Amino acid sequence: MLVEGQCAWLRVTGRVTSQDSGNGVGRYGYNTMTWQIGGQQEFAPGWFIGGSLAYEATKLTSDDRVTSGRGQGGYGAVVVKHQTGPWLFTGAVVGGAGQFNASRVISLPGYGSVAKGSPDSASVGALARVSYTMGRETFYLRPHLTLGVVHARGGAYQESGAGALNLSVDIASRTALVATPMLEVGGRVSLGGDMVLRPYIGVGATLQTANTWNQTARLVSAPAGASGFTTSIPIDPVAARVTAGLQLFTGGAVDLRLQYDGEYSGTTSSSAGSLVATLRF
Repeated sequence: MLVEGQCAWLRVTGRVTSQDSGNGVGRYGYNTMTWQIGGQQEFAPGWFIGGSLAYEATKLTSDDRVTSGRGQGGYGAVVVKHQTGPWLFTGAVVGGAGQFNASRVISLPGYGSVAKGSPDSASVGALARVSYTMGRETFYLRPHLTLGVVHARGGAYQESGAGALNLSVDIASRTALVATPMLEVGGRVSLGGDMVLRPYIGVGATLQTANTWNQTARLVSAPAGASGFTTSIPIDPVAARVTAGLQLFTGGAVDLRLQYDGEYSGTTSSSAGSLVATLRF
């Protein structure tokens, strides 16, 4: 039941992320909707090559209503898999870019305005995963470990609309090493006819080397050579992860999967729900 095969798929995902206040940064929420297509093809016995493309729409809000923004981005990945018995080895290269329209409310005695900017972002990474399946279809255990390196970059931009209080923001970047050990537990429930339901749940953690995102800015009215100030957004180096889902095999070429993904750490909580439709050939 967990053997790789040739297929095309469509995924729709909604995610809600909340970041607690800290380091002078207020609490904010980051919501996304992602539409993704992909597929894979066997090119040699036990070897598969695949890829995916995604479009994402985002919305950012802060609890103090000072900062808000909307954006969109595109992402892509190329993946190679090798399955031999209960072992599955996967390698992937991923990348993406996005553009945002952000606003910042400025409220000072006798002065009020809204500064607007259009920051962009880009990221690239490489991932490797090894999985091992134990048990039978009625009940199985599947530990897996994912290792990766990800480089993220925020582009430079300059605000407008607030006169002397507009900010000129510098380029920022960060590279992180990431490790995610997980254990999946699942099984098989026959529904009659050729229909089969696969319930599963996974628990684990993500460990990463990055602990802050730092970006430096200065007032556009500041004299040449004036030093800027740096904003640091905390990033938790360890986060708990949980996955739960139901996959319905219809007995034909189509199966459906409903999945929940959660990530929880000291300052951040993130919950996502996704629906996946797969066409096997």
